[in-house]
Amino acid sequence: MFIGAALMVIGFLVGLLVSRPAMRELVGIGASLKGQPPTPEQGARMGVLAKRIPMAGYVTSALLVAAAIEMAIARYIQERIAA
Repeated sequence: MFIGAALMVIGFLVGLLVSRPAMRELVGIGASLKGQPPTPEQGARMGVLAKRIPMAGYVTSALLVAAAIEMAIARYIQERIAA
C-alpha cells in the first residue's frame, strides 16, 4: 500500500508542478498574442510547452494507474493472508 500511495503522490506532484505551470505559461502566451502571429521566441516556447504538457499527462496517468493496480494487488494479498 505504501508503494501505491507513493506513486499516487508522485503522480499528483507531476501534474501540479509540471502540467499546471506549463498550461499557465501557454495560456499567458496565447493571451499576449491578441490576434497577432507569435514571435519566433514565442513560437519556439509554445512548441516546447506543447510537447511538455501531453508528456506530463502521460506520466501522471501511468503513475496513477500503476498506483491503483499496486493497491489492488496489495489488498488481494492482504485478504489472502488474513483468510
